Amino acid sequence: MSPTIPVSEDTKATLADLKDDGETWDAFLARFARRDRDVESLGGFASAGIEESMQDTHERLNDSFAENIGDE
Repeated sequence: MSPTIPVSEDTKATLADLKDDGETWDAFLARFARRDRDVESLGGFASAGIEESMQDTHERLNDSFAENIGDE
């Protein structure tokens, strides 16, 4: 017998939007579970300070965009 996982209709609808056409619920849930685990296992790939570097880059890009828009 297959296990039953109770979820609300809203949750099922949200999950159904993420599920690929023709994909079984079992395949979808297995893919979804692996995705979360794979992301967590990548946590150590970045060097220390990556968040600050990303923020600096973001700010430089914003400044650059603002300068380009102002030159029109």
